[in-house]
Amino acid sequence: MPQGSQIVRFENMKNLMAKIDKLKGANPRLAEQASRNAAIGIANALKDEMVVYPPDRPEVRKRAWQLGGGFVSDKQRRWYFLMLKHNQLESPYRRKMSGGLTGAWTVRATRTGAVLGNSKDYAIFVQDHRNQSRIHRDSGWKTAHSPWMNAFLRKPFVMNLISGAVNNMFKRAGFT
Repeated sequence: MPQGSQIVRFENMKNLMAKIDKLKGANPRLAEQASRNAAIGIANALKDEMVVYPPDRPEVRKRAWQLGGGFVSDKQRRWYFLMLKHNQLESPYRRKMSGGLTGAWTVRATRTGAVLGNSKDYAIFVQDHRNQSRIHRDSGWKTAHSPWMNAFLRKPFVMNLISGAVNNMFKRAGFT
């Protein structure tokens, strides 16, 4: 990246931080609303990324089961067979392109931000960094702590969401 664009980015961030500080001092509620609006936009964009199924990779499934079932822990293995026993899971598993794991992602606004979550009880084994099973990691399921997340947060549209939300509230507060 050329040095000039780093300087421009730094200057933009400096100006944005000055606007946020001025807005917080003059009207804390508008500052909270700007924060919430930006967070909702970012969370919705993250949701769009998290709902993408990785390509089906039968070779990964076969290798995982040969190596011990692809479970991270004995607790996870016990959960899987308990859910299977009570007809909470299908075997063999059939992908649901909507309404399954991907259909359960939600964005909920908070006072100053947003929360991205998934209501499926098995989501932690598929898309949670700490609990993701080996088979899902090897299949390419994204987690919030995957390397793609750092790249995602550095995309220009993320900064545009933040600066747009701050600038809108800045204007509502009567600042120029």
